[in-house]
Parts: sequence; structure tokens; C-alpha cells
Amino acid sequence: MKQIVVVLCFVFCGSIYLNAQDIHYTQYFAGPINLNSAYTSFYKGTQRYTLQNKTQWRSVTVPFKTLSASFDMPIKKRNIKRDMFGGGISVNNDQAGDSKFGTTQMNFSFSYIRAFKNYQYISVGVQPGIAQRKIDYTALYFDNQWDGYSYNPALSNNEHFSKEKFFFFDFSVGLLWAKIKDKNNAIEAGMALSHLNKPKQSLFNNKDIRLDQKFLAHFNLKKEIRKFGNMSGCFVYATRYI
Repeated sequence: MKQIVVVLCFVFCGSIYLNAQDIHYTQYFAGPINLNSAYTSFYKGTQRYTLQNKTQWRSVTVPFKTLSASFDMPIKKRNIKRDMFGGGISVNNDQAGDSKFGTTQMNFSFSYIRAFKNYQYISVGVQPGIAQRKIDYTALYFDNQWDGYSYNPALSNNEHFSKEKFFFFDFSVGLLWAKIKDKNNAIEAGMALSHLNKPKQSLFNNKDIRLDQKFLAHFNLKKEIRKFGNMSGCFVYATRYI
């Protein structure tokens, strides 16, 4: 009699009032460094590469496009102290709407992972990074460019824009606890706090407009049930944090 394997997966995402959204994917587990810097080098292997691509709302308007890539690896492993240092880099690019409002960021991730008894691990991560936001005003249409019969791009839009792009520094931290017996029996729980420095986000030189801090909590469970199969579940919660 053949064994029937059943895999149960569930995802729950919750959020309350958010002023802005970070680059994100539905399959967030495919880009662990973007989820939590404590995941840096938290895997069995010597090197890890990830590549993600997303296109949204193609049939409605100008599609929103997102592309991410990352690389991370163990830097130093000390068997006597049962710990390891890891490092990585991730690059994200996002482009939205007619104005091609875009975000390009490069983050550097570092982690410290410590092993304990009973297959338990604790990882602490930090993630400094630099980013640029930009917009293409020439791709937009304004009422002042209507000449009475049709749109005339030669007419001035009579708008005064402060700048088309700006750079900012960003900093995030993360914490992860895991108990991993084997590939079919594991439990992970972690949290991350992003944008600790609350970087300025205004195209009009308004110092009061900043990127709010974000708190994120996640949980992942893999459990082998004898004579039945494997069960897998995950939970992610993100919210604005001031």
C-alpha cells in the first residue's frame, strides 16, 4: 500500500494603517534577505543566489515592475564555538505607473548565527543600504497642455518641480530563532525592524516627510506526520511602527 503524502500550506498576511509600501513579493520566502536580515547565510550550503521578478496590473494601466536579486554566503565558521558569521548583498528595482516612479536600492546584509543544543539556532542580522527614488515628469500630462482641441506637449505645464530624484541611507535589523531537526521538521520565528533612521522621502524638500519604521513578524512551521505526510505553514505580519 502506497503512502499518501498531503502537504497543507497556509499564508496569512495582516497589516494596519501604512503610509507607504516597501518592495515586496507574494512569495516572500523566495527572497529571505528581503524579509529579514537575520536570514543572511542561514541555510545549509556554501553560496546562495536568488532572483525574483514581478509585473502587476498590466491590463489596467502601465504595469508596475519589480526585480530583485541577492547573494549571500558564510564568511567565517567556528566549529568550537558553534557559531558563524555571514554576509550578503541584495539589489532591488521597482518602477510604477506613467511617471516611471522608481526605487533602486542596494542593501548589505550581515549576520551572526549561534547554534545551541536540541537543534536550536539564534541569528542576529543588520542591513545597511543606499537607495534612490526618481520620477520622470516629462511622461506626465497636465491640464495646461490642452490647447482647446487636443493635448499639445509643446505647451508648458506651468508646474515647478523641486527635483526629479534623491538618494537616502537606510538601516534595518532582524532577529531569528529556529529549531531544525531535519528538512521535514523545523520551526522558525523571527522579527525585523526596518527604516530605523526614518530617511527623508520628499521630492519637494519637505524635511517632515519621512519613511516610517516598519515592524515585521514571521513564523514558519514544517512538520512530518507519520503515516500521513508533511504539513507546512507560514505566517507574516507587517505594520507601520513609529
